[in-house]
Amino acid sequence: MERHLVPLKRGRLREKDKNTSPSSSGNQQREQSPSPANQMQRQVQCGYSPRTVDRVDQAYPTRGDPQDHIHFKDGRHVLNQDGTWKHDGRSLSREEKKWITENNWTLPKQDEKKK
Repeated sequence: MERHLVPLKRGRLREKDKNTSPSSSGNQQREQSPSPANQMQRQVQCGYSPRTVDRVDQAYPTRGDPQDHIHFKDGRHVLNQDGTWKHDGRSLSREEKKWITENNWTLPKQDEKKK
């Protein structure tokens, strides 16, 4: 079992278990759902995300944004929750990949192969 720190309010941290293997009884761990955009945006505001992430927006279907998505500071690239690029893609850094997968979002296809 692997442990890692997760942010709490006002910069405090607590340990959280991250069980990556099935339990000894043979039951598979329930797959976790992706972190909501507002929780990830809070990580951005508190400095727990990679510095290259500008913001995380919630889905707004009536405005043409059917999925939660991540905006990067370069101003051109936007990654949807399902791993598709909104405009054109780019390679992700190790730090970005780690943060995205820790929040149970899908990596783009090209980056899944390199993982």
